[in-house]
Amino acid sequence: MPKNVTKYLLKIIPFLLINVSLYAQTPKEEFAKAEGYFRTGNYSEAIEKSESVKKRLGHSNPKIEGLLFLSYFNTEEYTKSKISFETLKLMLPEEVLNSESFEVYRNTGEQLDLKLTEIQNVFEKNQDQASVSLYDTSKYEKRNGTKIKTLERLENEREARYFILQQNYEQEAIDVLAEILKSPTKQKFEDYLLIERYKTQFDDVEKYLKYWDEENYMILKYNSAEEKMGDDFESLQYHLNLTYLNISGTKIHSIPSIIFENGNLDIVAITGTSITKIPESLGKNTSMRLLYIKNNKKLNEYPKSISKFTNLQRLLLQQNHHADDIPYLGNLTKLTELYIDHVSYEIPKGILNLTNLKGLGLNNIRPPEGFALSERIAELQNLEILEFQYSSLTELPKSIGALKKLTVLNLHGTKIEDLPTELRSLKNLKEIYVGGEKYRPYSHKKVEKDLKKLRKELPSLNIKYSQ
Repeated sequence: MPKNVTKYLLKIIPFLLINVSLYAQTPKEEFAKAEGYFRTGNYSEAIEKSESVKKRLGHSNPKIEGLLFLSYFNTEEYTKSKISFETLKLMLPEEVLNSESFEVYRNTGEQLDLKLTEIQNVFEKNQDQASVSLYDTSKYEKRNGTKIKTLERLENEREARYFILQQNYEQEAIDVLAEILKSPTKQKFEDYLLIERYKTQFDDVEKYLKYWDEENYMILKYNSAEEKMGDDFESLQYHLNLTYLNISGTKIHSIPSIIFENGNLDIVAITGTSITKIPESLGKNTSMRLLYIKNNKKLNEYPKSISKFTNLQRLLLQQNHHADDIPYLGNLTKLTELYIDHVSYEIPKGILNLTNLKGLGLNNIRPPEGFALSERIAELQNLEILEFQYSSLTELPKSIGALKKLTVLNLHGTKIEDLPTELRSLKNLKEIYVGGEKYRPYSHKKVEKDLKKLRKELPSLNIKYSQ
């Protein structure tokens, strides 16, 4: 060979070697080659390529183990084929193992078991017939023990890998579902059920879907023992469209926190129960417009989260005899109706900030020394109904004359001893309720005279002496 050609080859050989390394096959391409060998019946090459891919990846997968299982079977390496088959089954969910697409693997697995049984039977028969052992029994036992330990180690490794795999799938299922619940739709839940590896959460998703098309209100009333009560309460956490919830009945002793977690409730009524506490998770429903808490005779306190309901329009806290610590209400500026009726020793704070109020009831407010209504009541210009029934109110301010929209004034059972003349300017006043704190009719002569003068100024006024 000419010297100049030799020099040329020496220069380009390193370059060619670099290009070979740059264009080396990926594991995916190498496995595709293994599948090609298998299809053409070159099972030994298919095994070599598949084992190479597994080594490069650092782990196996169902495709690799499936190809090794069938290839080893065709090369009559039945023990290795059995190991690959068992590994494959650990990697696949039950539904796939029972599917039609897995039938060829099941049939081959049955043939494999028959082959292994046949080999075992032949071996045992030869052992029985042999007059002289082919080798020392202790050696056989040692070799057999080594094989058993190897198989046990492989089995433990497979189980560990499978356990980690399942844990990863389960966490993924939880995380994906949590994202869906931030903005749920029926379609998202239905698509979720198509992903087999999320099956650990399928029960919950199916419950979400169960209530998806139902009405958006639920009324739970239990005055007698019913086993269904617990199931109904549990179901509320899945009722994503629920906006109106009415819970009542003396057999209800507690309300699970979870039922308020979705945060979509618009109207909540809790009446006539035996509960002692309302879960603070109620506060997650910040768009709530109506809240009724009434006649829960064992209720010890109101949830502090009431102060956060800035969209609330109607609030009734009535006859919950042991819950006298009412949260601050000054932030609820959208309130149009506020009715409080249970024994308390002070007026709830923040009420005079509620300038949109049309109806205000402060009933059974009884500080021992009595109380006079603040002059600031005039700031509630939209008031149409004002109630102080059975409260220890002693005096109405002159500024009450500024409430030009007032139609009803309830003073029944109060300690009022005279009526300000400014009431006569309330041309829309239609009803006034009066009566003694303990007796009827109202016996205070000064008030009776004031009422007669008021009637002259307001001829359509209806004076009622409450029973």
